[in-house]
Amino acid sequence: MCLILGVQQAVVGEAMLLGTKLGLDPTILSSVIGSSTGNCWSVSVNNPVPHALPEKSPPCERDYEGGFASALMVKDMGLASNMASLAGCPIPMGEAAEILYAQMIEENPELARKDFSSVYLYLKKAMVEGKQWPTTLPSQMSSSAVRFLCLRYPISSEPSSGGVNTYSRALAAYLVPLDGEPLVSHLRIVDKYSVEPATTYIGSEFPQVLNKPQVDYKQANLTNTLLTPRLAIVESVFEPPTGQRPYDYVFDLSGEVRYDRTEMIQINTTHNVARMLGQEAAKRNVKAYVRVTLPFYETSSKGPHDEKDDPKPDGTIGIWWHETLRTLAAIDNNISLNLVILRAGFVYGPYVEFGDITSAITVASVYGYLKKPMKSVWSPGKNPTNTLHVVDLAGAAWASAQWMASLGRKEADILAGESIIFHNEKAKVSQVTGMQPHDKRLVAPLFNIVDDSKSTLLSVGQTVTSFFGTTFDFFNFAERNLYKFMDDTVEEINEQHVGGWTEMIQSSDPPVLKTPLSAYMDKYALEKHVVEFNNTKIKEIIGYTLKYSQFNHDAIRDTVGKWKEEGSWPTLV
Repeated sequence: MCLILGVQQAVVGEAMLLGTKLGLDPTILSSVIGSSTGNCWSVSVNNPVPHALPEKSPPCERDYEGGFASALMVKDMGLASNMASLAGCPIPMGEAAEILYAQMIEENPELARKDFSSVYLYLKKAMVEGKQWPTTLPSQMSSSAVRFLCLRYPISSEPSSGGVNTYSRALAAYLVPLDGEPLVSHLRIVDKYSVEPATTYIGSEFPQVLNKPQVDYKQANLTNTLLTPRLAIVESVFEPPTGQRPYDYVFDLSGEVRYDRTEMIQINTTHNVARMLGQEAAKRNVKAYVRVTLPFYETSSKGPHDEKDDPKPDGTIGIWWHETLRTLAAIDNNISLNLVILRAGFVYGPYVEFGDITSAITVASVYGYLKKPMKSVWSPGKNPTNTLHVVDLAGAAWASAQWMASLGRKEADILAGESIIFHNEKAKVSQVTGMQPHDKRLVAPLFNIVDDSKSTLLSVGQTVTSFFGTTFDFFNFAERNLYKFMDDTVEEINEQHVGGWTEMIQSSDPPVLKTPLSAYMDKYALEKHVVEFNNTKIKEIIGYTLKYSQFNHDAIRDTVGKWKEEGSWPTLV
């Protein structure tokens, strides 16, 4: 239904705007359309032009308040797009409308909670500004489903192999730095997005990395639902350039990171993609396959937890990210897949526009601007939220690959192998290709990677707010309980965030023309996430030394500074 309504409302907005631009009275125009075969709900009931329906009161008569929020429309259209992708059904009009609404919210966050007919306001503003239309989803609204790198031979005698969106850009910059000697002689990055022109946010540094002679970017959609084409695509990305030897290391950063995706989408874009990559890597006997898994777990506050502990996967997203590890651990093509698993904390850093810490930094800046305390709906208990700088994620991935290549899977399992426990429904085993029996013991080298901050909800809140000159506080007991049980809590909390961020963007000098950052916090971001990992093992067995051991003001300053340099962060007097 939302697919139809979203397209319909956008087209009606365009038609009404065109008519008024040509001098037609909106009331008469609506009446003419309403009495013709072009009549529809968006014309006769939810007309986006004030006073176009004199006898009715659509949201446009109330400054577009009430009705169906634009943010919800984007979410539901995204679900429709993913279902269409899984079914192999083209919906070009639906995808175009989804892009339009998503771009509208990114550029005008205040419209996120207004009725989706407010797309008319966005179109009207765009007409005045002479705007050129986007052809891609903004990074925050797009699915981060496929990020895979292959990289080949380090300049040293040890080989490597590894792939863009969330953290792969930082890994690429680590391996082929803008300044300094590259660690590899060839790096292939594989992703479904275009990078020239960019169809997702990639930051100002990554295009320079792509221009390096050692780097090869290959655009490929590994979520193609037709099995044969998908297998052929996977095989093709492993094929080295003509005249060069095979890839040695694979860094797998694939997986769907949006919590609201359905189980079917998680299976297809997280589990199945990684399974095919792992199988192809095993077939080609790559020397190291590093799988990065994100903090979609809930640990207890009685920690920190080492790798032998078995944290509970958090929801559907956590279950399938975890199940992916079991599937990879089981891959055996005569010689077992040389798998290393990195279990990361909450990642932040330059050009990382995704995740809880980035949201905390952005929202804290708003409260600093408003000169108000930032408050949490959760109590000030332990609530660990262990952090990790993106450079250390990249560094740990590289160190893990070198470690595995020097040992092989058998010895690596002896030194660092951990049981990957079943946390799924037993019935799914017969339904999902590659899924292993619930009682099968699966072991793989596993390392936690977090910094030394021992970050908690309180410490992160205090660090980000003090950086922006304000304080971190908590709602009282009654307020906390009220907020937790109110359906409209998310929108109420976000009203201040989004409005303040919009003011900051509009007041910036120089102007912020486009930003991937948003102060909008969805339901998942506002929930309590307890993740506490012990990082001793990776230090002792692999010998990795953290480059950013603390989440502090210096780290935030560096992160915000990079956004300011590229024009994504407001500069205020």
